[in-house]
Amino acid sequence: YGFLNACVRKTIGINSLTPTIDFNQEQFFSADPMPKDYIPKAPTLNLNSNYNPFSNPNPTKQSNGTSDLTPSSGFETFYEHNSLTNELSLTDESINTPAVTSFQSSLDMEITEIESTQNSVFQFNRKYIVTKIKSGIILIDQQAAHERILFERYLNRFQSNTVAIQQTLFPQTINYSSSESELIFELKNELFRLGFDIEEFGKDTFIVNGTPSDIEDGEVKAVIDGILENYKNNLITQRLDKEINIALSLSRCTSIKSGDFLSTVEMKNMIDELFACEVSDVSPSGMKTTVAINEEQLKRLFN
Repeated sequence: YGFLNACVRKTIGINSLTPTIDFNQEQFFSADPMPKDYIPKAPTLNLNSNYNPFSNPNPTKQSNGTSDLTPSSGFETFYEHNSLTNELSLTDESINTPAVTSFQSSLDMEITEIESTQNSVFQFNRKYIVTKIKSGIILIDQQAAHERILFERYLNRFQSNTVAIQQTLFPQTINYSSSESELIFELKNELFRLGFDIEEFGKDTFIVNGTPSDIEDGEVKAVIDGILENYKNNLITQRLDKEINIALSLSRCTSIKSGDFLSTVEMKNMIDELFACEVSDVSPSGMKTTVAINEEQLKRLFN
């Protein structure tokens, strides 16, 4: 039976007695061949040479199936109006100013409004952010401000019950001295709550499987080194809670530094985040983050 079944299957396949599926065959070229004496004809297109879409204000059905459509009356006036509107919008851009954004802060100058117009924010000497406020101008130390933003962000992560870890594409192996390894073991739980997934891998060797989302893969070793160094220094100079010490250490080594270029969007985002902090006028280290100069102070500078 098996031999007979194989013969029948092969015969059916050789003689194409059943449809087959060939995935390598182009379906559009699988049509039957043309007869031997067949002469192909070029396709033709029937056009109404007398058709004019503007000749009749009422659309009517033509004999060839086309419609005689005309534009609405007064279309010239519509385009003239649009052209005039566009010219006005181009020549008077000051009308369409962005909305004024309000921020509440603890500054003595009672800063209440920061205008978010296109040219209201700029970076000076790659160290300060200068922007307009209702009563004058304000200068922001970009490094101190970013340290404050990150410090409060990390404290909020400690207080939350969720842990956000960004898995690294390639786990990194790092080596430390015996004293540094002991410090990592001591801080391991707190670092995990911030997003660091660190696993022991032999004596004084660790594997980093994940980091917080705002840390690049290439910065992992430098960031952990900075945390350990700042943490040890803080133990000598200040008496801080472990979580506050770690948040302060991490904010220092991951913040934007003086000399870093910032785009307009980055500067505006930093301003928004700074004035959303609980304490916006000083950095975690006690440095001023902002200096406000009102209009009267500016006038006195020129007298």
